[in-house]
Amino acid sequence: MLNKPASQKNSEMKICFYNIRPELAGYVKSICTMELNAISAPMQMRVLPDTCVELFLSFSASPLASISGHAEASGERSFITSRMSSYMDVEMKAGSSCMAICFFPGKAFPFFNVPMNEISDKAVSLGELWRKWIHEIEERFYHAENNNTRAGIMQHYLLEMLARQPADDAEAGYLLWQLNQKKGMTSIKEIENISKISYRQLSRRFESCTGLSPKRYARSVRFINALDYLKKDPGVLLTSAAYDCGYYDQAHFIHDFQAFSGMPPGAVLTKKGLIF
Repeated sequence: MLNKPASQKNSEMKICFYNIRPELAGYVKSICTMELNAISAPMQMRVLPDTCVELFLSFSASPLASISGHAEASGERSFITSRMSSYMDVEMKAGSSCMAICFFPGKAFPFFNVPMNEISDKAVSLGELWRKWIHEIEERFYHAENNNTRAGIMQHYLLEMLARQPADDAEAGYLLWQLNQKKGMTSIKEIENISKISYRQLSRRFESCTGLSPKRYARSVRFINALDYLKKDPGVLLTSAAYDCGYYDQAHFIHDFQAFSGMPPGAVLTKKGLIF
């Protein structure tokens, strides 16, 4: 039984978080509902890449959202986004309501049965990935009596899917752990030294599980770490931040911010409607 969720409100958006079942705790980072006031203007957001896959299921009659440059999921009640190395500009429609399930980096693979590199940096309809389940899920979801029930429904299906999958790839999982522990500051030579299989084979398996090659994943994690670093100390000199976060110099630091967020470091800290 899920406990009463914690709530977060503002004049436009209501966000509630829900408990995660222990069997899913190693895979699911968060479960929340987002409900936008019907009289509000559409909410504009830029979501920065965080190497996570997120699943969205609508339970309102209103259209949910449009995602700039990602027409694959246009007009769908349910879809996933895979934010690996590219930001997404999202417009959430007034009166829309949805549940969002965010998976830990590299942990969505067992639930979608496709190589994750095929859907990296895209928004994809769940109808394409869950053909057997999606109509049943959407119907139960839409008619559920409350959001606690919806959270329970989704976790039931996720557990069903997880039970049908083979064991996790231990080699790829260990590399994922290493890259996260070292915050992306790992060389290819170090990766080769910790693996019992060839780098080429490991890279292929890692990309299938996470959506990125080890090198690109490390770069994304380093960027996420740099974001956290600047949030904690916004007055720090960029040169110091660059070196502390594992960048060769300030120019590479700024280049990654432009590539991943579409703006320089200073703008990221002050821009409204930015999600990271």
